[in-house]
Amino acid sequence: MILLIGHGYWGKNIAKTLHKDLYAVCDLSQEVLEEISFKYPHTLCYNNIEDALANDNITAVIIATKAATHFDIAKKVISTGRDLWIEKPACVTLDETNKLVELAEEKNVQIFVDHIMCYDSTIKHLKNTIDLSDPVYFESYRLHQGLYQPDTDVIYDLATHDLSIIDYLFPEIKLVKKEIVKNNHVNKFADHAILNFTFDNGLRATIICSWVSPVKQRQILIHCNNTMIDLQGSTINCKTIEKLDETYSVNSFINETVIDVEQQPGLETAICAFKKMINKEEIPVTNIYQAKRIQEWIEQ
Repeated sequence: MILLIGHGYWGKNIAKTLHKDLYAVCDLSQEVLEEISFKYPHTLCYNNIEDALANDNITAVIIATKAATHFDIAKKVISTGRDLWIEKPACVTLDETNKLVELAEEKNVQIFVDHIMCYDSTIKHLKNTIDLSDPVYFESYRLHQGLYQPDTDVIYDLATHDLSIIDYLFPEIKLVKKEIVKNNHVNKFADHAILNFTFDNGLRATIICSWVSPVKQRQILIHCNNTMIDLQGSTINCKTIEKLDETYSVNSFINETVIDVEQQPGLETAICAFKKMINKEEIPVTNIYQAKRIQEWIEQ
């Protein structure tokens, strides 16, 4: 039995995807709870977390509240011994995430973190079917006008998507060097950032993310071994090259392939992984330890 805490922008999508598996919702807004009662009449409604957690029928919890609230709510859930899902970022500081790891290990609780791009059909196809050995570079653009977050910056809101993809595609890599340039134009939180990371496997990653871009752009470029990859939406364009000459111009392409990947909703796939976790069937890739690694890359 799953309890959803927070029925805001992303919580609504989670509730819709869970549907009949949505046992209870907790939200501070009475208007939201009335909406829940109308849409999902089988679902219990609470406006107090303690009251919701007192229901022994609840076996797992999804936290979809503002990022700054994740730590305090997660502590309460962990204290009851329930497995949980936390929206990204898991916490707004590495210290908070480290504390959650300690508390979860003490209570033998599993934490799923919704790095949803690891469940994207195109990213999964890329990992499972294309040779990503000997990586040279990973370059991503995640730009849009908004959505501004009131309690965290653009790195934790957007760049964590691409960092989770790097962690998923190239497991066990270690950060060697980094440079982060960020700017804020609207409030105290950075709304535009460029991240340059070098990893011990030779991979160099550049991530450009922005809430203040006049255009929306979602694109990933990867060069591995003799393959150049351009990923946009559900399309993967792969160019196999014979060699690069000393002027870095391509002498010849052996092959060019365009793959249109059939899409399975990422949120559905993520929720399936969460259910497998709470049923003790499988440890998800997007667990609290992945979130901790990503935050270490950003903060340390």
